[in-house]
Amino acid sequence: MADLIRVGKHGGNDMRCVAYDFDSTLAHFIGGREGLFQYFTEHGVAHTTIKEAYEATKQQGFSIRKLIAHLRELGFDSFDPSDAETAFNTWLASSLRAYPDALPSIASLKAAGIPTAAITYGDPAYQARKMGILGVACDRTFLVGAREGKPDAIRKLIAECGTPVAYIDNKASELDRIRDAFPGNAVMTIRIRREDDPYRNEHARHHHQEITNLAAIVP
Repeated sequence: MADLIRVGKHGGNDMRCVAYDFDSTLAHFIGGREGLFQYFTEHGVAHTTIKEAYEATKQQGFSIRKLIAHLRELGFDSFDPSDAETAFNTWLASSLRAYPDALPSIASLKAAGIPTAAITYGDPAYQARKMGILGVACDRTFLVGAREGKPDAIRKLIAECGTPVAYIDNKASELDRIRDAFPGNAVMTIRIRREDDPYRNEHARHHHQEITNLAAIVP
């Protein structure tokens, strides 16, 4: 586990950009997704069913309308879609939080003249909405789908900024995909291990730098 990772020119790395994953790297939900599931369990959907439905829609890029449509396809009509969306909006506003180290990390790099980027997978409108709620304002934002994935965003970032760049994510599998696509020194991959990370125990195939707090990323 690294105490500090210097990404500025004075630290010898001179990163052209530092890119962050969003979910479980910059932001999380207080109480996880249980608050989202609660509305549906109170309207006759079993907890295991709503959890499976959530995971299924997540593969397409989650949005509340996709989740509602999926449940309807499964035959659940015990809830009103408008009420479900209202409950979802209330939950989102009350539970979505930036980690305490997230916005200060972005601000410190910007102040040092190091460009920043956010790379996030999911439904573009939903991910953009979450970043807007929290005021995440990186210099560049890449909203990627499952087919192109994050390596494509890194490729575009390198085309714009040059090399090397750093990429921070909580998921070992995402970092491994980056390392597979960029085996040399063009990308420094950094894994952040949050206490509430649902992928904390995921095994990595490649070596990645590891941190527990974004304060370890310094210019």
